[in-house]
Amino acid sequence: FNMFVIDGYSHKEISDYLNINENTSKSQLFKARKQLQVWLKNWF
Repeated sequence: FNMFVIDGYSHKEISDYLNINENTSKSQLFKARKQLQVWLKNWF
């Protein structure tokens, strides 16, 4: 999440840096955003 949203890396750059599949980067970002939505919903 941080590398994509905050640091501005592309999924390709993240996948190369972490030695993971590009689709794994995308799916992990999706899961992180969903979890963030749950946390924020519980706060407000």
